[in-house]
Amino acid sequence: IAEARQVAMYLMRQKAGASYPMIGAHLGGRDHSTVIHACQCIERRRKEDARMRLTLEEVSKRFGPRLG
Repeated sequence: IAEARQVAMYLMRQKAGASYPMIGAHLGGRDHSTVIHACQCIERRRKEDARMRLTLEEVSKRFGPRLG
């Protein structure tokens, strides 16, 4: 569940341009620093892990080129 939430945070930031506080508020009242950490973790994994890149691409396709 934590990984899915981090992916959601990352995509909300990348695809919708949502602010860190807004993302945190929508995902269980998380602090903005938690969202920043999640985005950094997913970005690092995206660069290093082909499976994560594929996951992000597949999930992104379901939402189109830009959310919101």
